[in-house]
Amino acid sequence: MKPPGYSKFKCFNETSEEVAMSERKPKVRIVTLIISLLVPLLVGCFSTLLTMKDMKIYDKLERPPLAPPGWLFPIIWTLLYIMMGLASYFVLTAFTGPFKKWIAMCCFYTQLLMNFFWPILFFTYSRYILSLIWLIVMFHLIVFCTFKFFTIRKISGIFMCVLSIWTLFAIYLNFAYVLYSR
Repeated sequence: MKPPGYSKFKCFNETSEEVAMSERKPKVRIVTLIISLLVPLLVGCFSTLLTMKDMKIYDKLERPPLAPPGWLFPIIWTLLYIMMGLASYFVLTAFTGPFKKWIAMCCFYTQLLMNFFWPILFFTYSRYILSLIWLIVMFHLIVFCTFKFFTIRKISGIFMCVLSIWTLFAIYLNFAYVLYSR
C-alpha cells in the first residue's frame, strides 16, 4: 500500500529528511530585511548630515595616487551600507545558536558605530592621525566581524570582505593625508 500523498513521480515524494530540510530553508523576513538595511543606511545618513559642510575639505587636500574624486564616495558608501545591511540580515535569519549571532552582531554594531565617528574625526575635527588609528582599529574589528559572519553565513562574510577591502583602501588614503599634512 502506498502512503498518503505518494506520487508515481519520484521528485514529488519527500522523505522525512527532505521535509526537515525544507522547513529549515530561510524565508524572507521582510521586516527584518527592512530594519537590517535601514540601520546602516541611517547611520551613514546621520554621519553625513553631521559632516556634510566639513567634507568640502576633501577637495582642498593634496590627494595621493589612486584617490577617487569626492563625488564617488557617497555612491560607494551607499553600496557598502546596503551590503552591511544584507550581511546583518543573513546573519540574523541564519539557523545557528543565538549566542553565536549575538557575538557577531555585537561586533557588527560596534564597527558600525566606529564607522559613524570616523568622518567626524577626519572631516569635522581634521584629526588625521587619530582618524588613522581609529581606522586601523576599525579594520581589525571589521575583519573579526567578517570572520564571525563567515562562520554563520558565507554570503555575509563575503559582503563584509568588501567592507574590509574598502577600509584598507581608506587606511591608505588616510595615511597619505597624514603624510601630506605635515
